[in-house]
Amino acid sequence: MRLGINATILENRKPTGVGNVAINLINHMSILSDSIVIWTIDSTFLKPQNNSIVKVLQGKKSFFKNNISVIRAVWDQLVFPGLVKKSNIDVVFFPVQEGMLFSRVPQVVLLIDMAPLLNPGGVPYMRQLSYMTRVPFVLANSSAIITISQSVKQEILLKYPSIDENKIKVVHLGYDCTRFYELPTSDSILMRYGLKDLKYILYVGSICENKNIRNIIKSYMISDCADWNLVIAGNVLDYNYYCELKCFVSANNLGEKIKFIDYVGYDDLPALYRGSSLFIFPSFYEGFGLPILEAMACGVPVVTSSRHAMPEVAGDAAFLVDPDCVDKIAVAIKEVLTNNDVRNALVTKGLKRVLDFSWEKSAHQVLKICEEAMKESNPQ
Repeated sequence: MRLGINATILENRKPTGVGNVAINLINHMSILSDSIVIWTIDSTFLKPQNNSIVKVLQGKKSFFKNNISVIRAVWDQLVFPGLVKKSNIDVVFFPVQEGMLFSRVPQVVLLIDMAPLLNPGGVPYMRQLSYMTRVPFVLANSSAIITISQSVKQEILLKYPSIDENKIKVVHLGYDCTRFYELPTSDSILMRYGLKDLKYILYVGSICENKNIRNIIKSYMISDCADWNLVIAGNVLDYNYYCELKCFVSANNLGEKIKFIDYVGYDDLPALYRGSSLFIFPSFYEGFGLPILEAMACGVPVVTSSRHAMPEVAGDAAFLVDPDCVDKIAVAIKEVLTNNDVRNALVTKGLKRVLDFSWEKSAHQVLKICEEAMKESNPQ
């Protein structure tokens, strides 16, 4: 099988959740196969082994800046099909739902979540519009649709009832076990972020309404855990929401206790997890919730949401809470931070839970799905 991967979702050196999923899948698929052609805009984190990388849209990236996603959408339809034909590709894989509307070869797409339709708070309008217009056609013209949890599979069937259920394959994500594991914290990294010798609760993820950061702050305020600080680390996706949070913190005189940190690079992230006393992630919606696994692997207890895919990922290894209930989140924070029995049980269960997930396993499953798509289109 000669596999083509459209990885133009990788636009820069600061990949967020979807980008990190693409990077890890591609790198591990590359280990398992040496017949892959990868098209991307930024190849910084890709390790192609014996496979080839083709960099595209290089002159467009700086010119179009924030509108590069629109250019990608056009490029996918008008330019990419010709490159696929020229490269004699047998099957194409998109590690995102932005596939081709009409494909001459079998196409497999990865649909991470249904947030633009189910929980649009903070999701750009153009992405919502894509899910209402382009995505249904892409899915209809794909040989297989991969998603990352049973929860999202059911949501896809609910929103796109015409799709054949047998075409939707669930592949759980993995985590980087070479990076996220128990280890003494790195003082030099924590010092750089102003966290050395600080007891803190940690949130990692994009800063937008869906991530429920306002309720995290409110819960922290009433948790009676003033010995701990709250650290909010992530890329700002919704600037207005970010400003609202900052104003709320200032109005409640919490500026010395709550620390906002911008995007944290992959090399530094494990140290921030390990230095924390608790990882808090009560999102309103997640298609999976990869930071849950990363925190558990670093030996950190987790409080997360009882909704959508998060219970599927966490199992019984996290403290599950209703993301709308500030009081219950506050109780969970205090219980984990002050009750050693609860804390130790969560850490032990978390370290066991992550053993069920790996990028090697995920990559093998994706490759198998691509091979099946190719065989079904060319039966012998």
